[in-house]
Amino acid sequence: MMTETARVERDQVAQAAGAGAEFARELGATADSLVVEDETNAAVGIASEADRHDACAVVVGSRGLGRVKAPLLGSTTQGLLRHTRRPVVVVRTPQ
Repeated sequence: MMTETARVERDQVAQAAGAGAEFARELGATADSLVVEDETNAAVGIASEADRHDACAVVVGSRGLGRVKAPLLGSTTQGLLRHTRRPVVVVRTPQ
């Protein structure tokens, strides 16, 4: 059950990342999607991959947890801001 759940989650993440990169390309940017797997700390993994690929910026989505929930649950975006010197662009989901 866990393996199937992980596969479905990975597929959903890959699809969302691909759609985001495609949208950026439609707007004229050069963009690739990359799914970082098997990381205990997602922010560290993303920052490491951005360095490895010499990314000019990192674009992440925001789930909109807000100021109350984000510190309790941890925030990949906040962690990413601490672990990279690259520009971080946060995109909120349209409501």
